[in-house]
Amino acid sequence: MKCIIHFTMLERLKNYCSHPAGWKTEAVFLGFGFVSAQSQGCFEPVPSPKPRQNPKILAPNGHSISLNALMLLILMLAGCASSGHVREASPITAQPFNLDLLWVKTSSSLADAAGEARTLRDKIISGLNDTHSFKEVSGSQAELDSGSGITIEAEITDLRRVSKSKRLWMGLLAGQARIVVKVRISDLNTGHQIETFTAEGESSGGSARAGTTEEAIERAAEVVVGEVLKINARTAEKAM
Repeated sequence: MKCIIHFTMLERLKNYCSHPAGWKTEAVFLGFGFVSAQSQGCFEPVPSPKPRQNPKILAPNGHSISLNALMLLILMLAGCASSGHVREASPITAQPFNLDLLWVKTSSSLADAAGEARTLRDKIISGLNDTHSFKEVSGSQAELDSGSGITIEAEITDLRRVSKSKRLWMGLLAGQARIVVKVRISDLNTGHQIETFTAEGESSGGSARAGTTEEAIERAAEVVVGEVLKINARTAEKAM
């Protein structure tokens, strides 16, 4: 009887030991009714991280503003550089002549832009003189000597002001200053029209030291100077 019992126990032990090591480990865990922390980490899926919340900023009106949207707005405004453009330019029609004398006349169709008209005149004259391409440039015809040249008539038709104080207090949110100038260039002696165009100037979205009305006027004046240089080059080509 004892031999039969011992034989049965040996058979069970043999059968137990003949299973793979992984099965024995599982049996031990299950037999004691627990699972170790390491084994649990291996078999259970890792929980997915919670989506990152987009930070909000509370506006004065009580509405929340996305921080990402605010940063995008700032970058867009910061990327607004000053610029000048020519619009609606007519073909240049000029006979060969020496472009020596330049009379610059500025005005405004806006009732309260006389100061900007004077600033525009001064900047056009300064820009033309800086080229050293012309004998005389003046805002008064009486100051010019006799000779051939052109009359530059520049009229302000639209204006969006940004003052220094507004730029200082509002910064990028002040936007861009803008000026639109209708220009007519004609022969100084005969009045024959040579070219008409619209010059537009925009300030940068910039800082307290830039991005004002004066910067927009500078850009428009540069456009006018560029067109006058183009006329000078054309008349010189025809004269050759």
